[in-house]
Amino acid sequence: MCAITAALFVLGAEILLRLAFPQVVMFPRWESSREYGVVLPRSATMVHKRPGRWEFRYTINEDRCRGPRVPRKVNAAVQTVVTLGDSYTMGMGVNDGEEYPAVLARELGETYRVLNCGSPGWGLTQEIRRFYEFALDYSPNVVILQFCANDPDDGQRDKVTRFTQGSFVFEPTRHRPNTVFNALSSCRVVQSSQLYALVRGWYESRRESGRVRAELVSRAEADYTTLLEAFARNLNSRGIRLFLISVNGQLDEFQAIRAAVHDLHGGGALQYVEAADWLKGAADRESPEGHRWGAAAHATLGRELAKVVRDSDTAHTQ
Repeated sequence: MCAITAALFVLGAEILLRLAFPQVVMFPRWESSREYGVVLPRSATMVHKRPGRWEFRYTINEDRCRGPRVPRKVNAAVQTVVTLGDSYTMGMGVNDGEEYPAVLARELGETYRVLNCGSPGWGLTQEIRRFYEFALDYSPNVVILQFCANDPDDGQRDKVTRFTQGSFVFEPTRHRPNTVFNALSSCRVVQSSQLYALVRGWYESRRESGRVRAELVSRAEADYTTLLEAFARNLNSRGIRLFLISVNGQLDEFQAIRAAVHDLHGGGALQYVEAADWLKGAADRESPEGHRWGAAAHATLGRELAKVVRDSDTAHTQ
């Protein structure tokens, strides 16, 4: 009798939430990884939705990158652009083909190829590791690195990359579950549950509000700056052009990182591009999913970045 009552309660709660207060659900979700903390699922179509409100689909290829798989071998005349970042670069909140790396690829045309290495939850530690362990095999000519305000904190949670004695050292993360996390992420029933989504959302909001930024911000900024400086100079030594963009001026919240970017820009190790200038005056740039960049913003970013890349090619060959 108790089991029947509990089942009826759960069913009623699911129906009530779905009709009156629909929760955000996603299936499949990202997976636990000792190398990166979390990674996108391999060869999957992620369905991300708030039932009755909005729905987006993210196609992930066998390399755990969004979009069609990019072959490693290519005509020598074709240049390679690698995009690094978190959920903004991966393109959460927009459908396949609307994310700025896809727009960038279309704008640049057949003489370029674009490899989207963005992944939700990543900071600079994972992005650098992904570049050297995966993207470098594509002999990139250009790297576009996207900054978000949570990147310094994400780098503290998953310290999978260190720079010591002149070299990058990659280590496993120590702060992620494995078997249980992956089991829940891959279970359609669990991930489709409105009750589970409600509890997960409450837990994640509690975790975010519990972070002590005042004590950690200086360390987070210092670690980010160390990695960025080393990464920019290493790419420069390889002849790879590095461009840095920020989500809607969020870089200005971190004065130490902003100062380092200014110095690197002035020294020619990277080029900082103020992407926020491209998005001014648009009221409909956000995604209904919650990310600051919706389809219109991604379209603008892709078009403008294509101009930046082409201009840099012209300057590079002169």
